[in-house]
Parts: sequence; C-alpha cells; structure tokens
Amino acid sequence: MMRNFFLPLSILFSGIIFTKGQVGINTQNPQGIFHIDGAKNNPNSGAPSVLEQNDDIVATSAGKLGVGTIAPITKVDTRPNPGNVTPGEGPIAFGETIMAASSAGAGAVRYSTLSGGLLEYSNGVVWNSLTSTVQNSIIIATKQSNQLINDNSVVNITQWSESVDLNNDFDPSTGIFTAPRNGNYQVSFSFTLDNTTGIISLHHG
Repeated sequence: MMRNFFLPLSILFSGIIFTKGQVGINTQNPQGIFHIDGAKNNPNSGAPSVLEQNDDIVATSAGKLGVGTIAPITKVDTRPNPGNVTPGEGPIAFGETIMAASSAGAGAVRYSTLSGGLLEYSNGVVWNSLTSTVQNSIIIATKQSNQLINDNSVVNITQWSESVDLNNDFDPSTGIFTAPRNGNYQVSFSFTLDNTTGIISLHHG
C-alpha cells in the first residue's frame, strides 16, 4: 500500500519587508524595487542620509543598481553623490581574465599585470591599454583698458580680454587663474610702455 505523507513547509522571512511592490532587507522603508540596508541604520520614513546610504544596495525600477547610493544614474553607480561635480568616494575594482577580447565583447574592462599594472578595454577584437590625455590649460589674453598701479603696491591686473581659454581656468574680470591640478605652469607676458602717457600695455599668453 502506498502512503502519502504531507510535511508542513514553513518559510521564515527574517528582516525582509514587502511594501507597495518593493522589497526591503533590514529596512522598513525601501527606496527602490529592491533595497538592502546592510547596517540597519536607515530611518523608518524619508530618505536616508548620504552617510546612511553608504552601506546600502538599491535596484531601481529603471534597472539601475546603486551601491552606496539610493539614486543611481548609470546602470551601476557607486558614487555617494551621482551627477555632482564632487561625486564622493566610490571606488570599484577590476580583476584579471584570460578571456579573449572577442569573447568578452566590446566595452569589457580588465586589469592586466603587464607594464607594472594597467587597465585594458576590449573593442570586441583585441584588448587595448586604457590611456588618457589631459588637456593643457592654454590662455591668451590682452589688457586693453587703463589701470592705475601705485608705486610699491601689489594689485591684481583686472579686466582682461580673452581670445583663448581652453579649460575656462582664467577669470578675465578678476585676472585670477585657477590651476586645475598640481604641476608646473609656464606663464609669459609682454609689456608695451607708452613713453608719452606712461601707460603699460600687457599681453598675457
């Protein structure tokens, strides 16, 4: 004789909250379709602070994944302040692979131990070194208006006329150049003295 045995199945969801079609783990206040609050430090209402988001993982309805942010802009976003000029700390790491570039596909990135260590990207055919070229700051400006400079005084030469400023590093109204990064900069001036009026014409390039 065959007997059927029915065993009760109990599933215990610990720390998992289902609300309004969203799933929250360690939070009663999920900010996306799927939200994990690693440190259980988020408030029960309202958005968590930037510091509280640091241990969070959020998947949005747009299919974007935020790690350390609840508002990802890109498909995978690790920036605490996405879209901000100071995005905050959100490093990511790449590992090595022996996969061929054609198998990995165009757009894949890997770490290589060659040449002391470098990043490589796949174009779908071969792996290429990931390099960058920094745009130099090049400024050409002239001072066409008169400005009184007293003896033994230090003043800013203001009201310049710019013809070239590739990185917008120079403020012609104040005469202040803001260096975009640490390094050595070459600055040259030419002066034209009017012997009749005592006016000096400045040319900055």
